[in-house]
Amino acid sequence: MFPYVFATGDLVEWKAMSHPECQFCAGVVKDAEAMFAAGHHSEGGTFEVTAVRARDVTPGYWYAAEVELVQAPSTTVDAGGVVVESFPGVKSVWIDAAIVYQDGKWLIRELTPREAK
Repeated sequence: MFPYVFATGDLVEWKAMSHPECQFCAGVVKDAEAMFAAGHHSEGGTFEVTAVRARDVTPGYWYAAEVELVQAPSTTVDAGGVVVESFPGVKSVWIDAAIVYQDGKWLIRELTPREAK
């Protein structure tokens, strides 16, 4: 969903899956809102999942996942289509995810990116 929210400004599903205390999730909302307020949007930057490891922390409630991603290059463009920023993409990054089942739904409690080794 990360590339989608920066491409479209549509934060409905992102907010629906984000725990109220997820700092990473809140940061994405803030950054996407600022980008669209400036009349910009992102193009590209899609992710390919290359590995996943998951484990129960508290079965039925709390899970931990590690997801390895490769991100394609992306650009930020203004309303006229002029490139404002370019990003080369990322060969490999791990995302550590804390996932909880709360109020009848699964929520991202926190996401923490770290460099792949």
